[in-house]
Amino acid sequence: MDSVPIVWGDVFKQLSTAEQDCLDAELGKDQLQDIGAKPVSPEQPQWAPAVIGCLTPDTATAFPGAMMFSLMVNEVLLGDAGQGEVSPEARECIEELLAGTDIGAVIAAALQDPSAGQMPNQAVMEFAMGIEMCAPPPAGAMPPGGMTGPPTGEHPPLPIEATLWQFSVPGWAMNAPTVSDGMAYVGADDLNVYALDAANGAPVWTFETGDVVRSPAVVSDGVVYIGSNDNMLYALDAATGDLLWQHDTGSPVQYAPLVGDGAVYVPTISEGGRKIHALDAASGAELWVAPEYYPFDTGWEFGIGAALAGDTLLMIDDQGGLQALNAQIGESIWNFRGEVRTDTPPVVVGDVVYVTAVNTAHALDLETGEELWKFSTGMFPARGFTPVIDGGMYFFAPDLHIYGLDTATGEQAWIFGLESMAGTVPVASEGTVYIASEYGALYAFDQQTGEDRWILDPSDNMLQSLEIADGVLYLESSDGYLQALDALTGEPLWGFNKGFFSGVRTYTVSDGVVYFSSLNGAIYAIDATVAAGR
Repeated sequence: MDSVPIVWGDVFKQLSTAEQDCLDAELGKDQLQDIGAKPVSPEQPQWAPAVIGCLTPDTATAFPGAMMFSLMVNEVLLGDAGQGEVSPEARECIEELLAGTDIGAVIAAALQDPSAGQMPNQAVMEFAMGIEMCAPPPAGAMPPGGMTGPPTGEHPPLPIEATLWQFSVPGWAMNAPTVSDGMAYVGADDLNVYALDAANGAPVWTFETGDVVRSPAVVSDGVVYIGSNDNMLYALDAATGDLLWQHDTGSPVQYAPLVGDGAVYVPTISEGGRKIHALDAASGAELWVAPEYYPFDTGWEFGIGAALAGDTLLMIDDQGGLQALNAQIGESIWNFRGEVRTDTPPVVVGDVVYVTAVNTAHALDLETGEELWKFSTGMFPARGFTPVIDGGMYFFAPDLHIYGLDTATGEQAWIFGLESMAGTVPVASEGTVYIASEYGALYAFDQQTGEDRWILDPSDNMLQSLEIADGVLYLESSDGYLQALDALTGEPLWGFNKGFFSGVRTYTVSDGVVYFSSLNGAIYAIDATVAAGR
């Protein structure tokens, strides 16, 4: 192919003026010009932390989508896709696909602020599906996930006997199934919401909406709350699928609602900005609407960026402050603004609110908003992650370090240097805290001392969605795999190719079973005990 591959400059052009100015200041014009001329590749450049530090939270969240799109294009253009096994007919098809693709527009879509109303990685996945249509794998060669992808490599294969069931839907299923009371609920791009028997995968009921379903399902008190791109939030009887009520928000509903104390809080995005709709859980009647609150996501995990504590709803406002609202009427109770903008959702433990503001951790009194303590690294570049509180410790990873803070005083108990900036929210379980770096390294630390228990070297893949269950660490990687590792040793247990890296959490662990979706519309249930050989 004679086409020109995507260079870093093509990506940088899509950033805001402020982000570009920051890069210029951090790297200098000469280095930036040199970097801008290099093709986007899976190599791990030393300048990446400076780039990530210059991105706004919205751009940093969507940045992996732009990278994945660029890598897919370059693999084709530079002749690396399929190790040269792509047929001439397939290459001609892909060439036509590229010729009809506005590459700059797709990169811009992948980097867009979610307020533009499109799923951040939708354009990337549509292009990926186009490549698969041009060059489907040979019969029998497709992995169980149904998508083209790399060979197993270091991922031990999933034992066949571990698969409890598989159910296929005629459209992408982009979110993790929600499991409750023996049922698994999931929406798909064929406009439907499915309720499956969690034990055998048999369909119990199906509900058709007016557009694709990109919202995760939330189940509360026998009701399934789920949104659709037809602007509706639906309340469905969890047992029968009967429609209890629906509410038109005026914008696509793509995020998981927050349910509590007789109300449903629904985030939406549109050209008019972000809004949070408070609805009566019984009737769907609108209680109040608050504009311009955000964020709606934590890292790459879609969901409402808020915390509900009794009658208090805590949300980040459009100025980077923390607002405490009366959850019943939407009026402000108190607000807090630190020296640095807050962009991550708060966490409430007892009567204390913990919130991260880029390089500063805060503890606030829930009732009054009074600051109890703060801890600041003073370091840049830095980024904020949702607070992780466990065992009397606040795990804080804004830069090239992870810190263990005493939740009572905010004092630093320990610090550990990472080889690159943190790439995921930490997870903590049974005395150990786990975190992945943006270069794909994986760490396990003693919660109280910070002593490393094991470290896996950086890989070629980004990691996301860490979770611990029954001594197994689960995660998703940008090579399209759902992986399971022994949480005690870091030893890989199995890997499953479920398709391209979507940036959306696609698995749920419940009662010893792993339920997950793949982009080809297959839903799987895996016996975690059998899969782990235990």
